[in-house]
Amino acid sequence: MQAKILRFLQEKEVRPVGSNQKVKVDVRIMAATNRDLETEYQKGTFRRIFISASTLSRFTCRHLRERRSDIPILVNWFLERLAPERNASVTSAAMKALLAYDWPG
Repeated sequence: MQAKILRFLQEKEVRPVGSNQKVKVDVRIMAATNRDLETEYQKGTFRRIFISASTLSRFTCRHLRERRSDIPILVNWFLERLAPERNASVTSAAMKALLAYDWPG
């Protein structure tokens, strides 16, 4: 699959299913991973050229367990975003549980 995606990135064209003709495309791709691509390359599971072709901008976001002070902010954002008409809130016990959670993955 990496070879097909790399070819798409380099040639900027696709062949729709059932067609014999290629179509030029102008797209932007945003991808995310929780794996270290350099390590995956060293293990032989990820191509070096694909990293070079696909990494125009790269940033790392620390795990939530490493930035627990963001948890109340995120909780409030989700409540406002997903239930604005309910005037929902989180009890102090629930917030304590969220802050104490290990947040694996």
